[in-house]
Amino acid sequence: MVDQTLARRPNPTREEFLAELAPSVSPATAIFLWDTILPYVTPALTPHPDDHLWNDLPIDEDDVTMDWPSDFAKTHGRKLKSWPAWPDGTPVTVRNFGLWLDAASRDW
Repeated sequence: MVDQTLARRPNPTREEFLAELAPSVSPATAIFLWDTILPYVTPALTPHPDDHLWNDLPIDEDDVTMDWPSDFAKTHGRKLKSWPAWPDGTPVTVRNFGLWLDAASRDW
């Protein structure tokens, strides 16, 4: 998986990653995503906004769906209450996950 992902796209730096997400995802959410994903993928990869979180990266789906929303809420001093349903047919990319986190946090 890692070799296929690396062959398909470049490894952005932190600054490049944040800049690529800037038009659509808040800076705080982009930083959360970088900091959360990086331990899963280093040293071979860095996260890319268009990566699918568990098809392109060595990340367990349960970590993303169960742990990350709660971790995100905690970083904002909130408790996990309820989250909107994931939009049907939407790929679980880094960018889309960031959009979803931002949308959910608007209701806090």
